[in-house]
Amino acid sequence: MAHAPGSTLKPLVELGKSPEQCWRWLGRVTDDGRAVKQFNNNPMPAQRWMWSQLFGPIKPGHVIYSTCGDHACCNPHHLRCGFIADANRAGNGAVLLAEDVAQLRKDYDNGLDVDRIAAKFGISASYVKQVAKGRSWGKKRLHKVKAVAA
Repeated sequence: MAHAPGSTLKPLVELGKSPEQCWRWLGRVTDDGRAVKQFNNNPMPAQRWMWSQLFGPIKPGHVIYSTCGDHACCNPHHLRCGFIADANRAGNGAVLLAEDVAQLRKDYDNGLDVDRIAAKFGISASYVKQVAKGRSWGKKRLHKVKAVAA
């Protein structure tokens, strides 16, 4: 289904009620949770497609990444354009340890300001809410190192 600039995006995403909420992609999502859009008969990341529809062409060598930790989120408030190194530094999955999550949830439950929690852990306010409510970090699998038999 081709979409011209200015056409409605609502059939493709479930919009949040506020800019802080993620936009859930309603199309195809890969096994690792990444949204995919068929465009010009080629699959492309839905976040990349969304960015180009709203902000224009993406510079060569740049990637589109999410600051909320949800690879299927297409909310433009959560998307950034930059180099892969920028995306890696902003990667929420690599930032939080189990102890951090426990402290974050404790701070959130005690009513600490979401922006202060976000600054404390170097993540976005929307990601704080997702982690605090168990919608994001808890779903990620931790890789365990297997012991090698001697």
